Amino acid sequence: MLTTDDRYDGEAVDRLVAGTYYFRGISPAQWAEYVGARASLDALSSASRAEQLMELLPFVAELVARDRADAAADDLHSAAMAGDLQAAGADGLDAVAGAEGLDAAAATKELDAAAA
Repeated sequence: MLTTDDRYDGEAVDRLVAGTYYFRGISPAQWAEYVGARASLDALSSASRAEQLMELLPFVAELVARDRADAAADDLHSAAMAGDLQAAGADGLDAVAGAEGLDAAAATKELDAAAA
C-alpha cells in the first residue's frame, strides 16, 4: 500500500485524479467510481481519505505512483543539469525505472483488453 505524505493528502489526490480525467487519462466510468468513493469518505481526515482512496481504487494508487516517479525523474533531471548526480542518488534512478515499468504494465493491460 502506498502511504500518504505531505504531497499526497486528500486534496492533492483529488487534484491529481481530476486533472487526469480532464486530460482523458481515466475513463468516465473511473471518474464516476472515484466521485462515489470520494463522497463516501468525506468524514475522514484528508490523509486518511487519500489512503482509503488508494486502497479502494487501484487506478488512483497507480496515478499517485506515476506522479511520484515523475517527480523523482524531474529531481534527477534537475540534479543532472546542475551537475550534481550524487545528490540525486539511487532513489531517483529507481523511481525512473519504476515509472517505465508502470507504463509498460498499462500498455500491456490495454493490449490485453483490445485482444479480448
